Amino acid sequence: MPCNWVEVDVHCPFYRRIEGRSLCCEGPWQKTGIRVSFPGQRAMTEHMQRLCQGRFCQCPLYQAAQARYESE
Repeated sequence: MPCNWVEVDVHCPFYRRIEGRSLCCEGPWQKTGIRVSFPGQRAMTEHMQRLCQGRFCQCPLYQAAQARYESE
């Protein structure tokens, strides 16, 4: 369940949560996760608006995680 307004509009199925200035996503291997850290809140919000909330299929992390499901 989203815990802030930025997360409400996330559409990426591999997004998990925000931790400070980091995004946590499902990893490309079974039972893994990836944390992406940003220099500031604004950079993270811009990234989320562009990829997590928008064109998530263009995100390299989405593509890596999706490839795992396509190979199973």
